[in-house]
Amino acid sequence: MQAIGQIHRADAGTIDFIHMMGSMSCILNAGAGAGLYEQLTQDPETGYSHDKNGHLKVAPGNANRAPEAATWGGDIASGKMGSADMNADMDAINLNDLIKRNPGRNPMELMNQYYQNVAKDPSYRADQFCQHYDPDGTRDPDKGYQWLQDNGYHLSTAPLGDKGLAVLNQATPSKQSDAFDQFMDSIDQQRHQ
Repeated sequence: MQAIGQIHRADAGTIDFIHMMGSMSCILNAGAGAGLYEQLTQDPETGYSHDKNGHLKVAPGNANRAPEAATWGGDIASGKMGSADMNADMDAINLNDLIKRNPGRNPMELMNQYYQNVAKDPSYRADQFCQHYDPDGTRDPDKGYQWLQDNGYHLSTAPLGDKGLAVLNQATPSKQSDAFDQFMDSIDQQRHQ
């Protein structure tokens, strides 16, 4: 577990560990994004899914985007995203994907292996993240990056009825745009280190 310890040292400043673990909990929850508190409920009149406080609303037919609501999509919609948040969001998506692709393997061993790779290769985190979004399913990080560039902002900020995500207290479009640009710039920089 040495790699995990190095990534999460208080002075490392690389990710927000609590943010990442909370996001992973939301993603891995059988309720598809309800998080630590409860299962999502579906409003019979609108079809929107939400928790008891109205958080993590997901449009009908878009429940498969709950991981984005729990991570980067929610941060962009709120207009608040720091570098520690960005890395935590990418790690939550990447680790969830790694765990799903390796059933039966110890999640802590997978996490340690992941952080060893992050420590060895500065582009590993962002490339793995982009691979997750390759629309062809071939895990091509360039195609995934392009999909994020073309669709990520809309997914994060679109009205619920337009298969987008929504969070309580959404930011102004200007702040959302700035947060999205910052997120994409960070991914691009990490991929080309």
